[in-house]
Amino acid sequence: MKKVLVFGLLLMTLGIKAQSLKTDEIVLTPSWQAQAEYAGIYVADVKGFYKDVGLNVRIQHPALSTSPIKYLKDGTAQVIVNHLLGALRETGNGFRMINVLQMSQNSTQVIVAHTPISQPKDLKGKRIGVWNSGFVELVYLMNEEHHLDMEFIPMVNNINLFISGAIDATIAMSYNEYYQLLMAGLRLGEDQVISLANVGYNIPEDGLYVTADYFRTHRDEVERIANATRKGWEWAAEHPEETLDIVMEATKKYGVKTNRPAQKWMLEKFLASMIENQEGKRTYVLDPSALDEANQMLLTMKAIQKRITYKQITEP
Repeated sequence: MKKVLVFGLLLMTLGIKAQSLKTDEIVLTPSWQAQAEYAGIYVADVKGFYKDVGLNVRIQHPALSTSPIKYLKDGTAQVIVNHLLGALRETGNGFRMINVLQMSQNSTQVIVAHTPISQPKDLKGKRIGVWNSGFVELVYLMNEEHHLDMEFIPMVNNINLFISGAIDATIAMSYNEYYQLLMAGLRLGEDQVISLANVGYNIPEDGLYVTADYFRTHRDEVERIANATRKGWEWAAEHPEETLDIVMEATKKYGVKTNRPAQKWMLEKFLASMIENQEGKRTYVLDPSALDEANQMLLTMKAIQKRITYKQITEP
């Protein structure tokens, strides 16, 4: 009888602890439509890593022409995926965003042109396609620094403008649009692609962000979602084929037309971008030197008035 009573009390205690970990629904908004760029998030969801730490996370992708920052501002999402430069710009303009997990450590942006290009000056006066939803600070900065006088043509989510010849060049992610162009049958030589990282614009991209207010009032939940997401990415790196199964289910769920080879290319490229250059591993931490470079770029663009400190972007 005593053993039964002790066992019952133990179950009750565990139940109370589990209940105490539960939180209200947390909406996590990626920066784009469903794809392998967010594989670690899908893994953390499907494998129960969020639930294991008492979190009720709902993944909600944004409209294709809308920055995820909008969802953070209006409270539609509590956590978003966003590029570092955009987060710094918003913080400098009074809307503080806190980096709680840095995923990518290198820029994956490239510029693809119909004609040979080997350096920024080869793009002078060109019509270049840029995304409507943002993430174009590096190209704007390159345009200003090199006095290129490029004409920027907004686009949503396709490569048709470039294929049709309506624009001279287009911005692309090496893991996404560049692959789409290759699969569309374009014979692109190496002399038609410039990696922004290779011409002085290597700034980290995807990180998990929350508002400073949300961090202050939900610090425990924020730390748990960051740790669970990191666990998801580590699992994804160790189990690529099963991860691709999960990604393909996600693309089907959210109505994205794609194929497994495209998502495999993306997963491999994105995992590579997550490796920190000096340490040679995935650290999931924002590198202070990368922050310094990003600050300098935004100051040059006059997008911010003063430097954003490491504390400002990582602590509430």
